[in-house]
Amino acid sequence: MLGDYIPASPPAYSAFYSNSFEGQDHHGGSAILVRRDIPCTSLELDTPLQAVAVKVFMDRPYTVCSLYLPPSVTVERGDLNHLVRDLPSPFILLGDFNGRHPLWGDSSVNPRGVLLASFIEDEGLGVLNTGDVTHFNSPTGTFTAIDISLCSPSALLDFTWRVLPDLYGSDHFPILLEGNRTSGYFPKRPVPWWSPVCTTAVREKRAAFSRLRRNRGDPTLLEDFRRARARARRVLKEARRASWKAYVSSINTKTPLTQVFRRVCKMAGKFSPSSPPVLKVNGIKILDGLTVANTMAEAFAKVSSRDSRPLAVRHELRAKERTVLDFTGNENESYNHIFTLRDLHSALSLSAATLLLGQTTSHMQCYDTWVRKRSHFF
Repeated sequence: MLGDYIPASPPAYSAFYSNSFEGQDHHGGSAILVRRDIPCTSLELDTPLQAVAVKVFMDRPYTVCSLYLPPSVTVERGDLNHLVRDLPSPFILLGDFNGRHPLWGDSSVNPRGVLLASFIEDEGLGVLNTGDVTHFNSPTGTFTAIDISLCSPSALLDFTWRVLPDLYGSDHFPILLEGNRTSGYFPKRPVPWWSPVCTTAVREKRAAFSRLRRNRGDPTLLEDFRRARARARRVLKEARRASWKAYVSSINTKTPLTQVFRRVCKMAGKFSPSSPPVLKVNGIKILDGLTVANTMAEAFAKVSSRDSRPLAVRHELRAKERTVLDFTGNENESYNHIFTLRDLHSALSLSAATLLLGQTTSHMQCYDTWVRKRSHFF
């Protein structure tokens, strides 16, 4: 699927890829996308399998590994064992394994499924699947469970596993792993082009698919789902296009670029939260929030400390600090006088006289006008 081509990362995400290997004539490769507001670091894997691993730092660190096992390739049991033992715990191992077995909810068994079930039992891994199907074969109308979510025993109670009811244009159902801990991340913002017609089209598509799932193999329901899916795609596409045309027609030469950029991001449903700092000290990445804060505090303290200054400057500072300060003075200094409206106008005049033509000057003129109109407050 990827070959030698590395696609660009989607906005607001960091992408990690494991391409298919040379000499393999099948499609494949694994990928992991991590939101930029979540600190993470990639892990090197010594494996011939199509796998990629990333360590993410949330309320606790987790190793996330994405694995793809093509159906036409022989999988060695030793490669699976070596991959799992190479992952720092706690870890989550996810992917399309192309194995069928009742252990994770499939109604049939194939040789790949027997191999995986034995591997899971021997390694003592936890299975997060709840028994729901994860794949839909559109030409045959059959459902299977070939996508497996495994984890180390210590992470088994940290997540809730569920399958979303819509295919979203794929043949695999999206699988959602929700952490059983509180999260402070922002929800996805809605797109401005969504309308009640879009809601109705999507609802009808999901209803048709639900009927098909309850009556698997029914050719009439399969055709109804295909029509509802095609209509939903058409409605969403037309709504997005119409909204974009309406907005473009409202843009003129006075429209600020920031407003245009913000609108484009809303049309695409993008939201880029600020990223927490990730430090690299002596070649080692520091991602834990408390450790990052302490490291930055130590760096600031070192920069502002006396020891960071040249020796001559330190001697001069010591001499200055021995000088006794005299705080007695005349209270009739100019800065102690009452600041009047006349003084404010004088200051504005002097400021305006020293400014060049430009945006700052217009700001000063607006401020001066505002002051003159509100002179009765002074």
